[in-house]
Amino acid sequence: MAKIPGLMKRGGSYVYRANVPKELHAVYGSQRQIWVTLEAQTESEAKCEAYRTALQFLEVFAAKREELRASTLTPAPMSQEAFNKAKRYSVSTLAKQHASAVLDREEAKGEALFQAYLEDAAGFKRRVYDVRECARLLDNHYSLEQVSQFESWIDFLYDGEAERVVAFIERKRIQGRIELIKRTQAVKDFREFSELAEILAPGIADDQRRPLIRALIEQEISALTRLLEATPSNQHVSASVADEELSAPTETTVTTPALPLLDDVKKPFLEDKKRSGTSVGACEEIYRNIDDFLEIVGDKSINKYTKADVREYLAVIQSVPPNSRKKVAYRDLKLREISKKAQGTKEKGPDVATVHKKFDAVAGFFRWLCRHYDHMPSNPFNDMRPQERKKNVRDERHPFTIDELRRIFSTPPYTGAKSASRWLTPGSVVLKDRGVYWLPLIALYSGLRLGEILQLRKGDIQEEDGVHYIDVNDHDGKSVKTNAGHRRVPIHPRLTEMGLLSYVRQLPELGTRLINDIPLSGRAKDRSGRGSRKMAELLITSGVKTDKNSFHSFRHTFEDACRMAGIDHAVMNILQGHVQGDMSDRYGHGRYSLTKLSEAISKITYPGL
Repeated sequence: MAKIPGLMKRGGSYVYRANVPKELHAVYGSQRQIWVTLEAQTESEAKCEAYRTALQFLEVFAAKREELRASTLTPAPMSQEAFNKAKRYSVSTLAKQHASAVLDREEAKGEALFQAYLEDAAGFKRRVYDVRECARLLDNHYSLEQVSQFESWIDFLYDGEAERVVAFIERKRIQGRIELIKRTQAVKDFREFSELAEILAPGIADDQRRPLIRALIEQEISALTRLLEATPSNQHVSASVADEELSAPTETTVTTPALPLLDDVKKPFLEDKKRSGTSVGACEEIYRNIDDFLEIVGDKSINKYTKADVREYLAVIQSVPPNSRKKVAYRDLKLREISKKAQGTKEKGPDVATVHKKFDAVAGFFRWLCRHYDHMPSNPFNDMRPQERKKNVRDERHPFTIDELRRIFSTPPYTGAKSASRWLTPGSVVLKDRGVYWLPLIALYSGLRLGEILQLRKGDIQEEDGVHYIDVNDHDGKSVKTNAGHRRVPIHPRLTEMGLLSYVRQLPELGTRLINDIPLSGRAKDRSGRGSRKMAELLITSGVKTDKNSFHSFRHTFEDACRMAGIDHAVMNILQGHVQGDMSDRYGHGRYSLTKLSEAISKITYPGL
């Protein structure tokens, strides 16, 4: 929240101090400052009151200047009406002050919303699920029919963490306000901002009125957009649910211009994705999914697609067998033909996760269209995502038990191998100078993902204030899964005792990969493919491999160890590169000191290993 000069707290009250301009000292005599006690209980209220008081003083001082100038220059008498029409204001200053007030207003609403949840969680939940109450929480920017659609989304969000619902409602309220302002611009209905201009600048000169109205609109949209970008979008909910766009009800009929064909706008969309940091491989996959959609339902104007098209698209992709294009039986066939043929043979279709991935790629494209093109109808992909039976995510991958860890670290790389190339054959060579030796150990004591470890270079092992740490970054061709993936993870004391730093120091150059004996795959979407296969061989050799574990189980094991050590949940998220996604994620820089993280990671132990 922007700081307002002159606002301060004395005792238990908020006060505002206005400095008398030098040119008015003769008018006010010895008085150089004017103090006003504000009627405000919270800092947000105080800032709003201070903002209004500051504007009042601007008006008073302006009037005093006019009086002083009149007494000095003795101009010809001017009527009050003419005097009012001649009043000049700083349009830029007023617009910026309005933007600051908008941010104060929205933050105060967000705080009130969160406070309502804290004071009465059950009552808050009832309000959220009551259509009319929820509409009020959203400042009535949406119709009751649209608000009723929130219920299915809130079911996803309301998984024991109402903070996510608060953030969701706050985002939707801000989006609704932006859409309302844009509609008033489209139909040239400036009544609200005209009244605001009169309040902020009474009697403003005619040639300044319209520029001020335009500036107020632009500054409010800009301020709300910045606030929207800073508000978490519930990363732990699927993209089609968390980022679903709603268009507020249209009250005025506007002639719809011709819009481009879908095939013509997919390239600008993907260029935008690349600029936002999406990897080339991911963009290529999105491109293929959009092409599949076009092949199934055809190329139309972007505003002509309906839910019937989405149903048709889903019906086909849900019955196309995995890797069908590579199979002789389906070679050179179109997707519709593959679908029909596969249904005849009763061949199994893709799993739900694959369908979701394809669906989300095209749905994201349509969300982008709704944001970038006027006169787009609501997203036809809204509420169309295939559902699946809720399952416990923890059952998908099991952590390793202590016994399984003992067996993994009793394999030839640790007890003696035949050679570096025959690393799983028992022998006399302990492979402590090879990356394959350190890969599982780093995963166990850092929680890093396989791809993150495989990309590490000597230069990524750094030291600050006596703490050695791993710098997980996307420099020099490396990549991270999410923005939260950029992080610094202190090196566990056990890794230091086992000689990790000595191993790193003997690497020849800063650009040398730590795990340089496992090549990175050339495919952008699966650069860790070879490492994954190699680690699968290690698990098979140790006898611990099941359909419920993989190398990723080291990450689950690390997380369980964090819990057993009593490490704070937020610190766990930082160490593992998880997006927190709750209300606290909006404040501060979101980082912990290396000392704090080092203290936490040092608590992790594996008794019996």
